[in-house]
Amino acid sequence: MPKSKDDRSSGMKILNTPRVIKVRTNSTGNPTAIYMPSSAQLRSNGKWVNVIKVENLWKVNDEWWRGADEEISRLYYVLRIDSGQQITMFLDLITNKWHRQSG
Repeated sequence: MPKSKDDRSSGMKILNTPRVIKVRTNSTGNPTAIYMPSSAQLRSNGKWVNVIKVENLWKVNDEWWRGADEEISRLYYVLRIDSGQQITMFLDLITNKWHRQSG
């Protein structure tokens, strides 16, 4: 099996890798719009889409024992956007960057 660009050491392809995205938030820090790159899968043509509803929200703090360089601290959101699509994304509370996980 040829090695993937995603993980040359194991020959396995990494699935569902989080991607950095642009997000607009309201005064409480909740997402109000997401910039979606052009993609048929996302049903978007490279534009800002409005968040209609926050359907779920949870916080993950993990790997703290490994130290600041490897600690995971994220605020996850499951959002409904104006196309009706559901998006899962998170705010990395250490780097303060938004990532799209799936959807």
